[in-house]
Formats: sequence, C-alpha cells, structure tokens
Amino acid sequence: MIKNNLFELKYLVLTSGKINVAVGKSGGASLLKTRHFSIRFTVGSAIVSMIILTALLMGLFTFYFIKNLVLSDTKKRLENAVAFSAHEVDPDLHSMIRSRRDESGPAYQEIKRILKKIQSNFPDSRLISTFRMNDEGNLYFVVDVDEIEEFLDHVGTVVQEPNDSMLSAFKVPFKTYMDNDFVHDDRGVWLTGCAPIHKKNQTETPEGILCMDIPSSAISAMIHHYFLVIIGAFAIFGVVGIILASLLSKAITRSLVRLEYEMAQIQDFNLEESQLFESRIVEIERMKMALENMRNGLVSFKKYVPSDLVRKLIKLRKEAVLEAEKKQITVMFMDIENFTTISEKLNADTLAWIMGEFFKGMTERIMSNSGIVDKYIGDAIMAIWGAPDDNESHAVLACRAAIDCRKFIEIFSREIELSGFPAMNIRVGINSGEAVVGNFGYEKRLSYTAIGKNINLASRLEGLNRIYGTRIIIGEETNKAVRDSFITRPIDVVVVKGGISGNTIYELMDDGRTPDSGLIEFLQFYDRGFSNYLGRKWSEACEDFKMALEVRKQDGPSEILLKRCLEFMASPPPDDWDGVKKIMEK
Repeated sequence: MIKNNLFELKYLVLTSGKINVAVGKSGGASLLKTRHFSIRFTVGSAIVSMIILTALLMGLFTFYFIKNLVLSDTKKRLENAVAFSAHEVDPDLHSMIRSRRDESGPAYQEIKRILKKIQSNFPDSRLISTFRMNDEGNLYFVVDVDEIEEFLDHVGTVVQEPNDSMLSAFKVPFKTYMDNDFVHDDRGVWLTGCAPIHKKNQTETPEGILCMDIPSSAISAMIHHYFLVIIGAFAIFGVVGIILASLLSKAITRSLVRLEYEMAQIQDFNLEESQLFESRIVEIERMKMALENMRNGLVSFKKYVPSDLVRKLIKLRKEAVLEAEKKQITVMFMDIENFTTISEKLNADTLAWIMGEFFKGMTERIMSNSGIVDKYIGDAIMAIWGAPDDNESHAVLACRAAIDCRKFIEIFSREIELSGFPAMNIRVGINSGEAVVGNFGYEKRLSYTAIGKNINLASRLEGLNRIYGTRIIIGEETNKAVRDSFITRPIDVVVVKGGISGNTIYELMDDGRTPDSGLIEFLQFYDRGFSNYLGRKWSEACEDFKMALEVRKQDGPSEILLKRCLEFMASPPPDDWDGVKKIMEK
C-alpha cells in the first residue's frame, strides 16, 4: 500500500494547478469581472476597423485632393475662358460705349451678344461684364450680362469695392488675373477672373477689362458630385473589405479555434481525441507542435497516474494541495489468488502481457461503475467510490464493479488456460464508512488516497477470502447499503488483526437480478444454520449446514461453521460467547 507511483500526484499538481490558473477559481472570478470576446470576433473586428479607418482616411484625403483639384481646374478653365472672351471683344466697338444712352446703340448690343454667346459656351459662369477706369481711377460698368435681369448694372455704374483681379488687370503688364479666394458682394459669393481688352496696339493701356464670375454654388455642386462618387466608391470598398475581412479572419482564426478546442480537450484530460490540422501561420504551427508534444507527454504520464482522478479533480476545480477531508466512501481491495505460484510458471514477457490484460479488464469495469483506481500494488488494486466527488450510491457501484470483475476473470481465465497458462482467480474485499480522503505527502510530492480504520478493514476483508474460500467479502456497513440490490450472506462475526470490535462479514454472491433456484435453496439452509449457530443451537445448525453442503459442495463458510458447531457440541463456549471470532492473520 505504501509503494505508490512516485510521480503520481506530483503530476496531478502540475496538471490541475496549471489548469486552475486558466479556468479555476481565480480564473473564474476574472471571467466574471472581465468581458471576453472570441478570437474570430476580435480578429475580424480589428481587420474591419482597420478597413473602415483606412477608408475614412483615404476618403478624407481623396475629398481634400478632389476639392483642390476641382478648384484648381475651375480656376484654370476660368482663366482660359476670360482670356479668350477678352480677345473676342472688339476694342473699337467697346470704346464707343460711353454712357447709358449707348445701351440702345449697335456697339452695346453687339458686345452684349458676344458676351451672351460666351456665357452659353461656359455654363458655369453666371456673370460676364466689361469695365473701364475713369480719370479718378474708379472702375465702372460698360456691358453687364447676368442670368438675373434685375441684377444688371448699367453703363457708368461705379464698382464700389473692386476686387484684386479687377484692379490688377489695369496694371502693367496688363495680363489675365485670377482671385485666389472667393469674393463676397451683394450678389453672392464668387470666383472672379479678369483679362484686359487690348487695343490694336497692346502696349497701350487697355480699352477696358472683361471679368467672369463663377458662383461658389456651381463649384460646390461639382465638389458635392465628386463627394458622392467618393462615398459610393469607398462604400463599395468597405463592403468588399468587410467580406474579405470576414473570410480572412475565418482563415486566420480557424486554426486558433481548432487549437483552442484541442487545449480544451487537454484541459478536461481527454487525451485520446486529437485532430491534426495544418496552418500556414508559423506561430500557430509552432503552438500546435508544442501542444502535440504536451499531449504526448501527458499520454505517457497518464499510464502512471489515475487519470480518472485527475479528470474529476479538474472538473471539480480542485487544486492538488496538502489537504484532506472526512467523507463517506466505499473502498475495494483486490488481488490475484496464488499470484506468486502463477508468476513463477511464466516468463517475464508473458507475465507482463497477462498482467496488462488483467489490469485493463479490471480497471475498465471499475471505471465504468464510477470508481477511481487509487493505485496498483503489485498484483493488487485499490479502488475508491465516493471521492473526490460525492456519490450516494458508492457502495452499490463498488459491489456491481466487483461482480463485473469476477465475471471478467472467469472468462479471461478460461481463455489463458486454453493457451496453456495457469488459471487465475481474484479475491476482493469491500468496506464502506467514514475515511480521511485527500492529498497526502508534502508540497512537492503528493498522493491522493484514503486512510482510516475502514480502509484497513477492507484490506483485511480481502485477505479473509483465503480462510473462508470465498471470492468477494463485504463489510457490515456495505451490506446494509446493498442488501436490497444484491444477494449476500453472513459468513462470520470477526475481529480482524488490529481491530477492537467484532464485525459481521458477508459474502457478495450475486447481483440479485436473476438468482438461480439452486442458490435460493442453498441460502435457505445456510441462513437458518447461521441463525441457529449464533443462537447456540449447535445440533440444528449442524443439520442446516449439512443440507447446505448437499446443495453446494465444498462451500467454505458452511464447512468452517459446521466444524465449529461440532467442536462446540463437544466443548461448549463460555456463557458470554457472542459469536465473535478473532482472526490474527492479515
């Protein structure tokens, strides 16, 4: 019992401790306080955010660029249009217009016709006017063309606040000038360009100037048009980007999601399931290789430790520390009958194979009935029910596991006998009651087990099978818990070595589902004989045990009690005899 695996719960500390860091109590508290998102959502959101931010920045930059481009292009077109229009105006005709009376003359009408034609060819322009400078240096209107008639100025109307381009056009070197900024007046906001109307000799002071005005609304309309185009283009770009981001994030996170699933399997100590996958991302591939190495290491360690115990401790969020608690449990001890003799007849490889099959069969049946294999001790097994997690049916499950193990060894023994190997049988001791259960050892080397008098009694019960010729002996408390589900019979009242008080021990005979008629008949005689035995009715007890032996030949307990009754008939026990038999063997 002391010969435990040296790295059993040292590994448990390693496994359970690390998992508690990730998902244990402290991790659970963190999860409650912090909001978490999936990797796919996080990566997808990051990519989409980058796309949206990029689209916004590119949109703003493009809008600023287009705005300046539209403004620059408009200025250039206006400059060319003004220069061309000034050249189309006949300076001699223009010089003939001196007062408002000339507005009805042919010169005024001809120049106005030319200006309207120019305006129709340049639809962005709303105002086209010609000006002249008087002797006082003031500018006044000569011919004015406006889409809105009520805003027309007549010949001689002085310009109250001429802009820079108008004044500059009358200055040497007499060329076309454009306003750098929009001009505000009582008619609105304009972009203005002016060009001199040269006389025949262009070195002289120009006859006048021609100015064209484009309203800011026309430029804004062009900018707004391009703005809508930009919004549409980047909206399409954004939609396509989001679709590509979704596909990209799915491609990136598919491996991470698979990796997270594999880690969750390891967290739950499900080491058998492993779905290999490939990733083109170097870091993920390295993580996958590290995870596979971890899994392979854990699979190797799993062969040395009670993996079902580790898994249950993980699910209960229990960290392996030096601690213990009192619990109601059921414990089983099992070993192979005459193992020393059997082992001497086999070579090492054959013995290892037979023991491997034996431990596999027994462990599977213990685990399928919710038991935990605490340890292997040579050819023996110690198993626990009711710890670390509670189970009210711990006694019933232990007894069912014992019946299943007995059935397995009967089949297995016949199979190896056919191969020329010695037959095998098992002895089982089961006891229920309070025990101290937990991690024992010290902080660097722990073993999860159960200790206490009820554990010792279970070990003694397993040994009593040698005396009574039985296979499965259970304690008094176990019998109380299972007598309605299984067929049991009392064997004796004993005080085992190291014990103080007497305990009625029982043999677990069958699961009680379909008992055969021979067993029922046998128990009728045996139970009556045992009752007469405890009642000091030696003669009646002898007859009952003889009848029981006729039904079941060589029944160990019947033979022992029959012999004891015959002895008591010859030499009765003292008056205070209570049926207790002291057993000094282990």
